[in-house]
Amino acid sequence: MNGESSKRRKTSSANGAQIGPFALFDSNSPEWSESLIVLGRGIESWSRRYKARTHCIVAIGKISGFVRLYPVLRDDRADIFDVIRVVVRDGHPESHRPESRKIYPHAIQVVAYKDEKEEQHNILKSLSEPGDFLHGEGWRNRTLGVIQPYTPHFWITKDNKVRVHYRCLCHSCHGSPSQLLLSWSSNKQEFFVCDGHTNEVLQLIKVDRVGRYLRPKRVELEQFVEDLRGKELYFVMGTLRNHPHRWILVTMHAFPTTNMEIRHP
Repeated sequence: MNGESSKRRKTSSANGAQIGPFALFDSNSPEWSESLIVLGRGIESWSRRYKARTHCIVAIGKISGFVRLYPVLRDDRADIFDVIRVVVRDGHPESHRPESRKIYPHAIQVVAYKDEKEEQHNILKSLSEPGDFLHGEGWRNRTLGVIQPYTPHFWITKDNKVRVHYRCLCHSCHGSPSQLLLSWSSNKQEFFVCDGHTNEVLQLIKVDRVGRYLRPKRVELEQFVEDLRGKELYFVMGTLRNHPHRWILVTMHAFPTTNMEIRHP
């Protein structure tokens, strides 16, 4: 956790919810959501309405399940694995992305932190599932999920983008009939390994205050890829607003492991 995040957390703890004047709300008594754990954060983009750069947050709640919260302002964003509550302005703003929730950007309250790595790992492990939803028409029913990638391969492009090719486990064969079939003795389920997916690691992109997209130097990217060796990975997956059928890697989580065997949750 960097110094800026530490400073923001101390401010949040001292002052409580980061809320603007109640004139911003449609009601003088806003209803706070259930507690939500932040799992990922999208890339910033310019909002004409708020005249600022905004982004979305991917979170999980006991009642809500996966949710996509937006718009979130740069200065009000919560850290990954913070536990937050928000005030929802529109519960179903997008017909093609059912998990989306439009929130009041000045009403994000950090109520707890999930700072322990073991706890973070257990959360993602419990949420991880086969990647059936990444195939076919799965995006019509859901547009968020967590997977544990199978045989991921990372590389750096000439224009300093980190991309990853990986496979996911599925209950049915997607693509080539010669795909590897795996059988798990713990639950007697059989899984196929798909032909593969390719995504950019978007979390490496930074945006400055005037909207310029900044990428790390190549030597930094090489170190980033090297540091992933021997790690247990989890991908938080989502779709694009204008292209809901296209899956993207929203946020990648990596944990040290001494056992490289892929285990199904």
